[in-house]
Amino acid sequence: MLVPAGHPLADHKSVRLKDVAGEAFVDMPTGFGQRQIVHDAFTRAKCGLFPSRTPISPGH
Repeated sequence: MLVPAGHPLADHKSVRLKDVAGEAFVDMPTGFGQRQIVHDAFTRAKCGLFPSRTPISPGH
């Protein structure tokens, strides 16, 4: 996980899914396996999903 300097989680050596459940993040577009893995992990942890997802374009 990458966060900017000064972010509340920047100094953490590890984080739990519930620690990042309210954060916006960059994700793969719908249909990519990685996106489904993230979705499934949050569903299993009952943390809810990130409210703001910004899909990246493959190859960029």
